[in-house]
Amino acid sequence: MTASSSGGNTCLTAKGLDISLAALQRQDPYINNIVDVASQVALYTFNNRSNEWEKTDVEGTLFVYTRLASPRHGFTIMNRLSMENLTEPITKDLDFQLQDPFLLYRNARCVVHLCLCDEHPLGWPNLRLLVKTLMFGFPLEQPPQHSPSRR
Repeated sequence: MTASSSGGNTCLTAKGLDISLAALQRQDPYINNIVDVASQVALYTFNNRSNEWEKTDVEGTLFVYTRLASPRHGFTIMNRLSMENLTEPITKDLDFQLQDPFLLYRNARCVVHLCLCDEHPLGWPNLRLLVKTLMFGFPLEQPPQHSPSRR
């Protein structure tokens, strides 16, 4: 019922997930379940001209989620530095490399990004499963659905 950040004491409680899911659903009403969370990531973009990584103005909590519509999976970094969040669909077109503590990916626009996460000592377990599922066609076992509590 809860997604954990695998970082020990940064595990979100059910109430914290309710709040986070509601915030994500304001951005995308088709999001129905948080699969994984990393409470602090920083996003970098690779500059081909200088052959270096450049820090972007995107930094915050990363949420991996499932959706009720296509694409069925995605992730969002809820940006603490500005009102502009980063959202990426997870599809077969998204090129991933998971090298702890880094998540490297190339999106459909061929932009190469790196997410640095200090708190994922177990290596993005749920995201790794999603990537394998999409790349190799394994059936994805859905975690229990987490929906906001009704009060």
